[in-house]
Amino acid sequence: MQAIRLLQTVEKDGEIHLSDLPVVQGQQVEVVFSLSPSSEPKKTSF
Repeated sequence: MQAIRLLQTVEKDGEIHLSDLPVVQGQQVEVVFSLSPSSEPKKTSF
C-alpha cells in the first residue's frame, strides 16, 4: 500500500477536506489521521 502524507489545518470543527488526491473512483483507501500535540480537541461523544 502506498502512503501519502498531508498536513491539513482544520477550518471547521469536525471536518477535514482533501482534494486533488491520486485516487480513482471505486478505489478503496485507508484513512488514518493524527492530531498534532499542540491541539486540544473538544471532548465529543459519538
